[in-house]
Order: sequence, then C-alpha cells, then structure tokens
Amino acid sequence: MVPGIGREMVMKKLYSYVLISCLAALSIIGNIATASASKVNADKVTLQMSWFPGAEFAPYIIGIEKGFYRDEGIEVRVAVAKGSSLATKLVGNGNAEFANAAADTALIARAKGMPLKVLAIEYQGSGISIFSMAKTGIKKPKDLEGKSFASDIESMKHTQFLAFCKKNGVDISKVKVLSIKGSDLKYILSGEADAMSTHGFKGDALLRQKGYKINEMKLSDYGIDMYNKGLLTRDSLIKDNPDLVRRFVRATIKSWNYAVQHPGEAVDALIAMYPDLKKSDEMLEMLGVISLMQNDYTKKHGLGSQSQERWEKTQDLLYDQGLIDKKIDLKEIFTDEFLP
Repeated sequence: MVPGIGREMVMKKLYSYVLISCLAALSIIGNIATASASKVNADKVTLQMSWFPGAEFAPYIIGIEKGFYRDEGIEVRVAVAKGSSLATKLVGNGNAEFANAAADTALIARAKGMPLKVLAIEYQGSGISIFSMAKTGIKKPKDLEGKSFASDIESMKHTQFLAFCKKNGVDISKVKVLSIKGSDLKYILSGEADAMSTHGFKGDALLRQKGYKINEMKLSDYGIDMYNKGLLTRDSLIKDNPDLVRRFVRATIKSWNYAVQHPGEAVDALIAMYPDLKKSDEMLEMLGVISLMQNDYTKKHGLGSQSQERWEKTQDLLYDQGLIDKKIDLKEIFTDEFLP
C-alpha cells in the first residue's frame, strides 16, 4: 500500500460511514418523533355504550386492541351508561362523540328535537325474547294473562313488550308487571316472576345452554321487529368534523367485520379489558350478537347497512304505540354516507 493514499481512502470510507450512520439515526429519530406526534395529535373521542360491559362491547373492543382506530388517528375511550336513553342524551349534549344505542330510542329522541343521527346499524333485528320457565306453561302471548312479568319499565324492551301485547291481543291489565332495573334473569329463576324479556342471546347463553327448561317467544315472530342497536353521533359533529366521523365509522366497520370472523379473539379482547366477565358466558352471547349483526340485507350491502323500508317499519311501530306524536323525514335520523 502506498503511504498516504491508503490513509486517504480509509478516511473517505470512515467519513461515508459516519454520514450514513448519522442520516440513519436522524431517520430513526424522525420516525419516533412522527409516531409521538401522531399519538399526541390523535383525535380523542368517547364511545358511549348503552349498558354495562358484556359481549355487545366486543365488536368495538377488538378494534381498539387491533389498532384499527389508532390507524385512523383516533384514540377511543369506552364509557358505560344505564340504558340507551342516557347514552343518546350524553351524545346529544356533547359529553360523548359517539354512542352504541338502540335505534328506536334515537328515533324517539330525534322526533323530540335531539339532533342525533344513526351512522350504522349493528343489530339488524330487535332480538328481544320473552323467557319463562317451562313449568309456567307460557307458550303463546295470551298465556301471559294472569301471570307476573318482570320488566324495566323505563327501557325500550318494555316499550316493545307493550307493543307485543297490543299487537297480539294480550290484555295488559291482566298481566302483573313487576318493575325492576335491568334484565337480570334471576327473577324467573327464583320464581319472583313468571316471565321477563331480554335479548335472545342472553337467555340462550344463561338459561338454555345451562340446561334450564324454558319457553321463549321471540318478539320478531309476533310482529315486533325493528332496528336495534346502532352507532350514532350528533349533527354538529358531522357538520364540523366529517373527516373524523368518516374515519371512526371506517374503523368501526372494520372492527365489526373482524369480530364476526374471529369471535374468539373478540371475546379474549373483551375479557382482557373487563376480567370480571366469565369467558364461557360471553362466548355464547357473542355468537348471538353476531347472529343479530348479519342478515340477507347485510350480506348484500355490508355490515352496518340501513334500509329506508326498515326504518319506516320502525317509525310506524313507534307512532302506533304513541311513542312519537309525529312522523319525521327519516333522512333526519339515519345516513349511510359514512359507511366504507
């Protein structure tokens, strides 16, 4: 090696190495800074659920765990509430950006002037059933006369029960209604009440699958079938930040689809967030949730899709029951604009 030349080449190579290393380091630092900025600048939103933690939370929780919302630049806080009426009010007054609540409750609120809009329907049918122990002999609507019925009289389940009675000729004055909170099946298990209503998937998981001999009347089999839970927000958020709404809906539909395809993972994510829940029960309920999320319409149009015809039937039923005193333009209450 010629003295000097070799040293010069070594110095050039060393300089190139240092330059490349510095650029790589700057790139890494830049990526970290970008990631941190992304996290800092993420849109923070509250998703207001309409009840306490259970399988119905799983289609959202799995999306949070998988990063579907994070990928859209959204940080989600999940909140609980006792009933859809409260959940819709919290969105309407600005305490939450989005809610998972009963579509019929949202329609009633909208008819009374609350500026709400349903962005996607999660439960395509009511899914409500009247359960009783087999020994009570309650097999058809008229059998409820002379029996006791435990019901949360402030809930939409009770409203649907009253519609069920009216449509099927049940004299409600002959039914002893016991006012309760929630829909704990202990009332029929203990014999305190002869019958009560709850989501069919809950009765199936907590009664039928555990070996209890029961009777079930699905309200949908007796003329009471309407949209159930959906994703909703308020008009002002759609007007002021449509991009956020679009991103949230996109992440939600992705999350719903993943939950349908991977129910076990969805339940695992739910249990990880709410460890007091019993996995075996939630898994059974999750299968029921999935059955409500899908029907022939969603197979054609995708999860979350809504139809004008089904909304008309829902409004007609509420109007006939006197729950709304006027019919509204249904474009006020629902939109498919943000569905992917």
